[in-house]
Amino acid sequence: GLDAFLVKADVKELSQRARLLKKQIAKKLAEQSAA
Repeated sequence: GLDAFLVKADVKELSQRARLLKKQIAKKLAEQSAA
């Protein structure tokens, strides 16, 4: 899905909004793995 695409995408390819989404997704994933 989009999450996987963003995680794999190079930061330079992403817009500022996409980088923000990527950061939120990474945070969500970290919380899930910590739980």
